[in-house]
Amino acid sequence: IKAIKKVPTRKQEIAAFKKQQPKKVKSYSKKTTSVKLKWGKVSNANGYVIYKANKKGVYKRVGKTTSRSYKVKNLSSNKTYRFKVRAYNTKIDDGERTYYSKYSKTLKVKTKKKK
Repeated sequence: IKAIKKVPTRKQEIAAFKKQQPKKVKSYSKKTTSVKLKWGKVSNANGYVIYKANKKGVYKRVGKTTSRSYKVKNLSSNKTYRFKVRAYNTKIDDGERTYYSKYSKTLKVKTKKKK
C-alpha cells in the first residue's frame, strides 16, 4: 500500500508562506552612495521587496526584485542605514492577490566615507 501525499489547501499554502521570512540579510558591497544587499531564499517567493528606514524609523519601500540581491542607490556617504526585506507571492491565488512573508531582521549598514 502506497502512502498518499497530502496536498496542502490554498489556505494552508498561504499561511505557510506568510510565516516565512528572508534570512541572513547581508551587505556585500558598500560604496559611498550605494549598498548591495543579499539574503536567503524564501520558498515559493516570486520576488522580494526592499525597505529602508527614514529618520523617524518608518520603513519605506525602496525597491523590488525577483532575485535575492539588490543595489540600493542614492545614499549619503558615511551614514548608517537600516534595511528590511520581505518576500511576495502572486501565484498562490493565480495573480488575484499578493501575499507577503514576514519582514527579515533589520540590517544596519554604514556607507563608506568620501575620500
